[in-house]
Amino acid sequence: MKYILILIFAIFSFSAQAKRSQYSYIKGYVSYVFDGDTIMIDDIYKIRLQGIDCPESKQLCKNKLGDFYKCGAVSTAKLKELIDHKMVICEIDGKDRYKRYLGTCYINEVNINSYMVNTGNAFATSYDKEYYQQEEKYAKENKLGLWDSSFTKPARWRMKYGRSEVYKF
Repeated sequence: MKYILILIFAIFSFSAQAKRSQYSYIKGYVSYVFDGDTIMIDDIYKIRLQGIDCPESKQLCKNKLGDFYKCGAVSTAKLKELIDHKMVICEIDGKDRYKRYLGTCYINEVNINSYMVNTGNAFATSYDKEYYQQEEKYAKENKLGLWDSSFTKPARWRMKYGRSEVYKF
């Protein structure tokens, strides 16, 4: 009986480990860029870049001259430019309420999430374990990207206007 219990425990432990590690990494090429913080890999895996938030694709900001510009489209374009058909590897940390994978994604050694915040094209989120706060501080102090304009935080903008359309690569 003791050996049967050990065998059952081992099977369940292995099964749980396999489920945890099944999606611990997703590797492939980006087929869609939804906006500056959401991508799709190989037309299968929709991944939300964890710890960051970007303006929606149709969102407008105001530059220092007082002119409106499509800051959401700029953020999306910066992500597309960085990815530029390169292999992406994402470390997955679960799913969000929209069933998107939450991930920290890399091109070679470059952390895409960190890059987007460090260049001022994304905001660090306060609800995701304080990710990328130093990168945001750097971008803000140096008036990079969004920090050289006036804007509405993306979460507030979405509450008012909704989400944007998909941009295919």
